[in-house]
Amino acid sequence: MYLIDMDQISGNFIPNADLTVQTHGNPVLVPGKLRSAIRLDGNGQYVDVGDHSRACLGNVELCRHGLTQSMWIQFREFRDSMYYMSNGRGVGVFHTNGKLHVVIKAADKQWEVTVPDLQKDTWYFVEYTWHPEKGLQVFINNRFVGSRETPVTVQQRPHPGTESLVLIGNANAVDSDFEQTFSTNGVIDEVEMWYRDRDNLIAFDYILRG
Repeated sequence: MYLIDMDQISGNFIPNADLTVQTHGNPVLVPGKLRSAIRLDGNGQYVDVGDHSRACLGNVELCRHGLTQSMWIQFREFRDSMYYMSNGRGVGVFHTNGKLHVVIKAADKQWEVTVPDLQKDTWYFVEYTWHPEKGLQVFINNRFVGSRETPVTVQQRPHPGTESLVLIGNANAVDSDFEQTFSTNGVIDEVEMWYRDRDNLIAFDYILRG
């Protein structure tokens, strides 16, 4: 499990015991959902957690036991192809056509859930969980909002030679192959990443919900 709490920025880095977490574009800290949060202005400010393409964190195909990620987020603007999370190899969370899209890709399979009617300047606890046998589920404020159990088959494209970075608030190069992407304009706090699906984490009391 990894937690990026967004409570401090030292130079261009967010102190973290387990990860090297670098900020770009000089974002600032503001009051968050829990202590401080990071405010991104939509003009190239984002958080870079590095290349983890040889681990589940950066490559969904290596998540044998599933993946669960969550964050508190306050949207300040909605634009098509505005990215909130990307790992370059399977995870994409972005806004398009008035909806929040959560997409998981593994080889030639894709799971996608869309969430409509989110509001600006409101705190949301966004949580999504995936398992290769159970598919994708999305929760907002601990409320189940959608799932995709059976994937669709998509064309498997060769990955570009660029690094696959775990990015919070921005897109990887592979995400922008067909359209222009935008960085987040919003406030993000308490990003958690687990190498298990949500049901498993709840069953063994690793996370508490409700």
